[in-house]
Amino acid sequence: VFIYLDITECQYEVARSVFRRDLLLDEKGCVIKGFWREERKEEQTYIVNPRSGSFFLSYLKEQLISLLDRLPVDGVFLDRCDYSMFEYNHDDGISSTEHGPCYMVNFAVEEAVMELAEIARRRGKLVMLNLPVSVETALTGDIISRDYTCRFEPEKTLFQAFSKPCYLMYVGEDLTNLTKQLSLLNRYCVNGVLPGFDSRLMSYLVALRRVAPQRYESFVKEWGGRLELAVKNALKRSLKNKDAFREKSNLNA
Repeated sequence: VFIYLDITECQYEVARSVFRRDLLLDEKGCVIKGFWREERKEEQTYIVNPRSGSFFLSYLKEQLISLLDRLPVDGVFLDRCDYSMFEYNHDDGISSTEHGPCYMVNFAVEEAVMELAEIARRRGKLVMLNLPVSVETALTGDIISRDYTCRFEPEKTLFQAFSKPCYLMYVGEDLTNLTKQLSLLNRYCVNGVLPGFDSRLMSYLVALRRVAPQRYESFVKEWGGRLELAVKNALKRSLKNKDAFREKSNLNA
C-alpha cells in the first residue's frame, strides 16, 4: 500500500487560489495546464513548480508526514515526475531563452523528489517514482513505474531503473488486439517487469464474453498464465531489492 502524491499538478481552482505563486507561466504569461479532462472538473489541473522552499512543496511535505504518522503503508508513490520544460514565472538562476530568464521544471522535480524521499526513508518506507525523466530523479527512487506503454517501454524502464524493480501500469494501447496484448505481456515476463492490468480492458472483455465466449475463455486462460509468471518474476526482484533497502537503512540508522 502506497500513499499517492502528485508532485507537479493541482486542481486548477485550488492551484489558482492557494498556490498562485507557484503556478507555471509560459513565455506569453499564460498559466500552463497539466492533465485536463473537459468533462470532469476535478480532473482539470494546472502545473505548479515544486522547487525547494516553495509553498506547494511545503504543503506536500506536511501532507506526507501527517499521512505516514497515521497510516501503516509500505511507501509513497510520487506521480508526474515527467514534466521537463521551461516556465517563466520563476528563475532557476541558470536557464534563459530568447524570452528571458526562466526555470527548467525538472530541476524542481528533482528537488521535490529528494526532499519527499528523505521523509519517507527516515520512516523506513519505499519510494516509487512514476515517469521520472532525469537520471538524478530516477536514482532517488526504489521502484520505477510508468503509466503508459509503447513498443520499447519495458526496455526503457529497465534501463532507467538501474536494476531496481519496475512496474508498468497497463499493457499496450490497442485494447482490441489480443495478440499484441499477449506479445507485450510476454516481453514484460521475460524482462521481469511487473505489469498492471488496464481497467479499460475490462469493458472490452465484458463485451467479448457476451459475443464470443470461446475466444474470451481462451484469452483469459492464456493471459492469466502469463500474468502469473510476470508477477512471480517481478516480485522476486522487488523482494530482493526491498530486503537490500531495509538492510541498508538499518546500517545507516
